[in-house]
Amino acid sequence: MTQDLTYSCTCGKTTARLHNVSPRTGNLARCHCKDCQAFATWLHQQGGADILDENGGTELWQTLAWHVEFLTGKDENLKAMRLSPKGLIRWYAGCCHAPFGNTMGSQSMTFVGLPLSGFDAKATDTMGEFSASMSAKTARAGGTPPDDFGFGKTIARILWRQLKGKLRAKTRATPYWQGNAPVSDPQVLSLPERQAVTPD
Repeated sequence: MTQDLTYSCTCGKTTARLHNVSPRTGNLARCHCKDCQAFATWLHQQGGADILDENGGTELWQTLAWHVEFLTGKDENLKAMRLSPKGLIRWYAGCCHAPFGNTMGSQSMTFVGLPLSGFDAKATDTMGEFSASMSAKTARAGGTPPDDFGFGKTIARILWRQLKGKLRAKTRATPYWQGNAPVSDPQVLSLPERQAVTPD
């Protein structure tokens, strides 16, 4: 059974609806990689809430971007940044610097990972169990992250969903892109800026 869920920034000015949420349409995953930690730290430094868990992990709902429908605040508040010129495009609400999804740098790969911080606390009841935990070696110093599991299977499921979507329709709208360009031109951090937010 699928369910539609609301996704919101911290202040509530930017909201979206996630359609057809179920274990068949996405994955629950936890990532401790340095890039996810750097993005969360950068947002926090801009005035956003701290979304990292005690191990420096980010909990994510990974699905395809055409399941995302913006409701309010997209034109005014949706912003983007990249940690490097070819890195993931990391979206956030400029109103309160809350994360709003990580996407690839190409419209053809419509994967999006949405931090659970934007969902209601009961949203995971619809998402099933965690299918992956990644990058334990780069978790926060002194933390006790779970061992890595599920990475290969999770990537395979993402690619399979992408293939099925392309077979069902030649193109699928993604709200993060307009034509051949992201709806917001990503700010690319300089090397010193990136080093300043990346954990040692």
